Amino acid sequence: LAAFFGSSLTNIIWVLALFSWSHPARIVRSQVMALKEQGYVQMAKSYGAGDFYVIFRHLLPELIPILAVSMVRLSGMAIVTEAGLSFLGLGDPTSRSWGLIINHALNFSGIYFTPFWKWWLLYPWLFLTLLITGLALFGRDLERIADPRILKGRY
Repeated sequence: LAAFFGSSLTNIIWVLALFSWSHPARIVRSQVMALKEQGYVQMAKSYGAGDFYVIFRHLLPELIPILAVSMVRLSGMAIVTEAGLSFLGLGDPTSRSWGLIINHALNFSGIYFTPFWKWWLLYPWLFLTLLITGLALFGRDLERIADPRILKGRY
């Protein structure tokens, strides 16, 4: 797709968003289908509540934690994907990226003979790993907060 649209960070974000929306959409759809069958939603509809009232009063408060967890997980996946594309040379060559830094370092043949190899290889890899691990742990804790069944051990 970079051949058609050009390689820029905004195009990479659009392509990642285009291909990664389906999994959270399936989760949200299944949750909405389950919530529509709940008694309090059916009672609100039978008492004449409108669609917007049911959505904003009953469905959205249940969906926001699920969407937050999904967005945290997708952001970690998007960061790894962008770094991988930049490492392979398919990302934006003008933007600064950890994958591009590692790519330039590995293309320099004498990198290991200088004392600067750790600045070019070790630290971008380490910070990328720490960021993804931090996002994964944040997403896990956010999921525990959002889903009380996990705390009770019934999951």
